[in-house]
Amino acid sequence: MLNCTPYSGWSASGINPSCFNIFTKDIHKDLKKTNLAFYADDVAIISQSFSDKEAKNPEASLSKISGWYSDWRRNLNTSKTTATLFTRKQIKKATTDPPQWRGDRVESNSSYLDVTLDSKLSWRNHIEKTCQRATTKLAALDPLLRTKSMSIWGKVRAINTIIQPTMTYASPLWSVCKQEYRKPLQILQNKALRIAPSFARTADLH
Repeated sequence: MLNCTPYSGWSASGINPSCFNIFTKDIHKDLKKTNLAFYADDVAIISQSFSDKEAKNPEASLSKISGWYSDWRRNLNTSKTTATLFTRKQIKKATTDPPQWRGDRVESNSSYLDVTLDSKLSWRNHIEKTCQRATTKLAALDPLLRTKSMSIWGKVRAINTIIQPTMTYASPLWSVCKQEYRKPLQILQNKALRIAPSFARTADLH
């Protein structure tokens, strides 16, 4: 998968999203064995295959859309363009070599829109980093949760507003992972709830 931020110095936030979609409608012309996924001004070039050789289809697609950029006098922001390979098997080094854009090397990256991707899509790394972010926020919230001037349910609402969104970000993707990988999130949520009232049952707080 290639994650591209197509327009150096130009963000989709500066124009109407509908106009942006119309402008980029023909960017996928003549692309084969690849799909494009758009999010704001980000474009993901996605290809899947059982063949090691065809695993580099995104690089070929990147080369083809070079003409589109030339026609519309746009520049790809190579500093924000990354490549990610997902596989369960050992493949040749030639297949894993990073693609290039007009001579510039496209670096590999395991993060996309703050979602950490590992090569086997186990989501373990993403959940570990999610726990780290949530723990940092919980530490900042700790003095408020321990005060006696706020009601129990006010504290629970604070946890649901500040901690829970961090823990559940992009959960439709990673929620299918193994239960043992999700367990640290449950432990962290229980810990957050237990800080507020020391006498209430965790099940009741949930």
